[in-house]
Amino acid sequence: MLKIGIIDSGVRKSLLPAGAENMSGLALYRHANGAIVMEEEIDDQLMHGTVCAYVYLAAFPGASLFVVKIFNEEPVTDEGVLTAAIQACLDAGVDLMNMSVGVESEYMSPELATVCQLAYDRNIPIVAAAHLDDKQSFPAFHPAVISVGCMDLRAEADLLHVREHPVTFYTKGIVQFAGREYFGTSFACPLLGVRLLRIMEASPYQSIAQWLQRLIQSAVTAGFPLPLPAPVNLYNPALLDGLKEQYFNENKHWEHLGRITLVPLFDTIMWQVATVCKQFALMPVYDHGYYPHHIPKFPVEQADMMQFDTLAVGSLHSVLSFYNYPAITAQLKQLLLQQKNFIVFHEADAVLLKQLAHQCKSDANIVLLGHPTAIVQDFTQLQFLQPVQVPVVLIVSARGAATLPLQCSMTAILQQAGYQPATLATSVQAILTGVDFYLTTPTTLLQPSLRALQYFRDPGMLLVSIQQPMLQQQALDPHAYAMLHGIQPDLILITEDDVQFFPQMEVLATQLTAFFPGVKMARVFEERPAAGVLKEGVLILQDAGFAEACLQLLLSVFAAPVCNEPI
Repeated sequence: MLKIGIIDSGVRKSLLPAGAENMSGLALYRHANGAIVMEEEIDDQLMHGTVCAYVYLAAFPGASLFVVKIFNEEPVTDEGVLTAAIQACLDAGVDLMNMSVGVESEYMSPELATVCQLAYDRNIPIVAAAHLDDKQSFPAFHPAVISVGCMDLRAEADLLHVREHPVTFYTKGIVQFAGREYFGTSFACPLLGVRLLRIMEASPYQSIAQWLQRLIQSAVTAGFPLPLPAPVNLYNPALLDGLKEQYFNENKHWEHLGRITLVPLFDTIMWQVATVCKQFALMPVYDHGYYPHHIPKFPVEQADMMQFDTLAVGSLHSVLSFYNYPAITAQLKQLLLQQKNFIVFHEADAVLLKQLAHQCKSDANIVLLGHPTAIVQDFTQLQFLQPVQVPVVLIVSARGAATLPLQCSMTAILQQAGYQPATLATSVQAILTGVDFYLTTPTTLLQPSLRALQYFRDPGMLLVSIQQPMLQQQALDPHAYAMLHGIQPDLILITEDDVQFFPQMEVLATQLTAFFPGVKMARVFEERPAAGVLKEGVLILQDAGFAEACLQLLLSVFAAPVCNEPI
């Protein structure tokens, strides 16, 4: 049985048509002591919620109603009560929520934003009335909510969809009920909800985005001459400032660090960083040699140590053994005694270096790069930013190789042409190449991260590189598949750094085409192979026309529709 949530002034059951016995609910209100109190009485004093319930029951006589009464004589509430009401509907298992109510506010509370997103993630649409004059109000302006406005009764169309606007739909909000005529966005809201429910009944296993697409197809679509700005202040701007300082301040990690040299060791991603640093002269790379028994040689000679203040060291713990431990730690102590700072990427490396610094009474800084565990909680707030509107270019490799160097090359090409991209990589080591952000945590944070980059950097394009292998036994790796869905690219660049792995590049291209048939793809090779090895259509980094060809390829996605879903 269809179950509809009505968050409003309650419902007067005696005025509803037969069949309204399938109704339950509760009342929520703010007590004088500040607590939210629950009661059982849901009788409607305003008739506001009753009219909305009538619209649904007239279209779906057998439907069940779950009513949450949140105000009495005056249609006044607050975001805390709205949050509790939505949660109550979720707990009751409704199929759709109608909210002919909202709060005018400068910003949206994180709690209300969270529960709106939760409903979307559970595939439960929230249909909310916008303010009659389109003033910013919540939850209607949240991007996970379907906002409804009221259109002129003289209009020829019955349903209008407006692109690039926080109020997604407009319909004629007029309802005849109990001998009276009711008009406004409050009643446009259930009328649109009925349209949506009919689509949901016809296609019950689709997503909200797919249902909305069908609703848009049934509407007259209009757009403004210039795109309106995104709904601003979805929550307190002070929270945004704090998150920007915590995660997007490119100077934060380098306040006490001077000249840096790279010591990659056996870290494959650090060797990608080293390639970038050599290519763009960002910082010197120490070509460490090995003793006969594979003991890395650190730059401990006095002439070498004069060239740097800080070492960015690859996976130190991966080269340590019972045999070489004394020799390696002796070199590290010598560097620490010279007050050389260290940047490391693994907690075990940081612990070891701090122990050695304590033993030799060194005041050198040991910096462990990486996001705190709180990033998951912090970034749940960022998913309420405007959905990604700029093109997203993704750089991948079957083995995870060469993606960082290519990302840096593409960034330089775009910047030289006057474009300003923002960059994201999936390894912490990438911060040394100057990427705007790195993310190594769950794929669920990819979209919030891209939205944050769009908000904080205001780029023309987002360039994303994945340092993890995309293929697992000649098939697309499940984690890689999840990352691709999290990124939702408009263009995928497939790359390698060695011609012998070209067959794997072809396998990856085939796999990606099968899973993402609508996404544009191109193959880019890092060096010129022997003649005749590559098929036509592969861009070669050392070709004379590479930069121009790449620029045209990147700019081609500006003309393509952005494939990111609204949420």
